Amino acid sequence: MTKAKNLARLGQVAQLILDVKLAALQKAAKKRQHSLDLLNDLNRATSVADLPLVVAYEADLRYQNWADKRRAEINYNLARQTADMLAARDDASQAFGKYQSLRGLQSKQR
Repeated sequence: MTKAKNLARLGQVAQLILDVKLAALQKAAKKRQHSLDLLNDLNRATSVADLPLVVAYEADLRYQNWADKRRAEINYNLARQTADMLAARDDASQAFGKYQSLRGLQSKQR
C-alpha cells in the first residue's frame, strides 16, 4: 500500500473511532440528563390540599422523608454519571484530535 492509501485507511479508522466515542458521550449525557430530570421531579411541590390538615402534614412529612432518601440515591448516581460523561468527553476529544491530525496529514499529501 502506498503512503496515501495508508493515511486514507487510518483516516477511516479514526472516523469510526470518533463516531463510537461520540455515541458513548451522547449515551452518558442522556443518562445524566435522566437523573437530573428525576431530581427536578422530586423538587416539584406535592398537593395534599384536599386532605384534613393533620393528615396533609403527615403525608407531606412522609413524602419529604422519602424524597430526601431518593435525592441522595439520585445524587450518588448523578455524580457517577457526571464522571462517566466527563471521561467520555475526554475520550471523544482525544479521538477528534487524532482524526483532525490524520486529516491534516492527508491534505498535505495531496
